[in-house]
Amino acid sequence: MANLSVLGYDPLKCYAGRGPLEAANMGVQLGPDDIAFRCNLVNLDISLERTIMGDYSGGHITTEEAKILIDRLKATIGSDTFRFFPGVSYRHIMVWKGGQWQMTSTPPHDITGKEVLSGIPKTFTVTDEEILRWCFAQGRAPSAEEIEAYYDESEFSDWTHAVSQAPMLK
Repeated sequence: MANLSVLGYDPLKCYAGRGPLEAANMGVQLGPDDIAFRCNLVNLDISLERTIMGDYSGGHITTEEAKILIDRLKATIGSDTFRFFPGVSYRHIMVWKGGQWQMTSTPPHDITGKEVLSGIPKTFTVTDEEILRWCFAQGRAPSAEEIEAYYDESEFSDWTHAVSQAPMLK
């Protein structure tokens, strides 16, 4: 925020987080409906009961190692809606097309040593948290088949998201 002030901008009016600033620095083009998030690679301390933010900087991961992980994210869960861009060391960008700009998220460095779920955006549902716990425990994103089986088990049915009004379909 201080940098915006030095450049003559009012940070209370124009600060939208680190994501858009880093996206601009990396040359990532944003459309009018795009929301840029900083996508940090982190280290987690995982037990059966809790997932704790161990290190917000991915153990000082190298840029080369990080690029491999971001490229794998792109290949596994990237889409027209969620795009991933490799940056430097642990700092990367995720662009959410049509994303929720009012969402409040927590920077990883604010929850070091704390339960990871305490930093999940408040617009997520219990089901979302359960899926994130599964991802953390497995060390990978679930496949489409695993997600469908999970929703079948929980007798999930289609509904409309309360905040975004987007249809939530299985």
